Amino acid sequence: MPKVTVLMPVYNGEKFLREAIDSILNQSFSDFELIIINDGSSDSSLSIVNSYDDSRIKLINNIVNKGLVYSRNKGIAEARGKYIAMLDCDDVAYPQRLMRQFIFLENHPEYLMVGSGIETIDDKNNSLGLSINICKDDEVGSRLIFGNIFTQSSIMINRRIFANYKYREEAPFSEDYDLWIRLAENNSIINLPEALIKYRLHSGSTGTIKKNKMISAVREILVHQLKKLKISPTDRQINLHLSIDFPKEDHDNKTVDEVREWLSLLIQKNREVFLFPDDAFVRVVTEKWIKFCFSVLNKKPIEFIKQVFLCTPSRNSNKSVIVAYLLFEKYIRKSFILIKFKFDHLKIYKCL
Repeated sequence: MPKVTVLMPVYNGEKFLREAIDSILNQSFSDFELIIINDGSSDSSLSIVNSYDDSRIKLINNIVNKGLVYSRNKGIAEARGKYIAMLDCDDVAYPQRLMRQFIFLENHPEYLMVGSGIETIDDKNNSLGLSINICKDDEVGSRLIFGNIFTQSSIMINRRIFANYKYREEAPFSEDYDLWIRLAENNSIINLPEALIKYRLHSGSTGTIKKNKMISAVREILVHQLKKLKISPTDRQINLHLSIDFPKEDHDNKTVDEVREWLSLLIQKNREVFLFPDDAFVRVVTEKWIKFCFSVLNKKPIEFIKQVFLCTPSRNSNKSVIVAYLLFEKYIRKSFILIKFKFDHLKIYKCL
């Protein structure tokens, strides 16, 4: 029995499929099976898979297109490995990806899922930058209410979890985000602080083709999450919430005040229902608030200082002050207002 099963759904993925398959076959970790689910492709995807003569590859062929949720669940049902790793057919795994995640899960059985950072690339394999979501264990649920912090292609998960969970057909355009939220409620899941895959952005990717449907699906998940906090959000509140991580520089002071009031409401409601650990939730909310202020008020240093130190949603947490200081230091360094502090942000965040 293989120790790891790699699942790779494919639908008309001929352009990047071979590179994705090769990145798995060339892993430093060799005890795996690669299950490729051809989901009714009309291009040469099936021929590409059949061109490989490797006993580790197992092909599942859907005669007609069934969709990602069906294909992922079908692959999970056929998996034999103790752990299941995901990789989309247009992404690329670093050679050490399976080894790093396998060793982590073996050495830390309290975790049932582990993701990683990503290197974003374009259709010509040009690097567009790194993204690494690092957070403490008690912050995972708090961060997920603000957005998806896990990348599907970076996930390795203990197969036994699928006895109680699966990708839901009710969330066809955000099935991964939906699953992570449900897993985080009662299980330990985390990201490793390093990039282990190349995540490709291109005109044919699901995130590009179905962007509007995915945004709509995320809104539905957000409303469901907020109802757990006993909040029935208005459209304006939902838009404010979604703008926190992607603010516009032209937001006026009224919008800034609305965001602060909204974040304060989240803290208040969480303290009433105990959905997330209070200290962790306050840390995350404070960080979101200061990043929002930095993005919106980066050309108004006095107003930024006022909002950070006088109007933060919650001022009764020492760790919130630490986060505020670190983010303010970043602001100072970028805007050349005061002394350039030389801190390693990544290491500091890991210690918070």
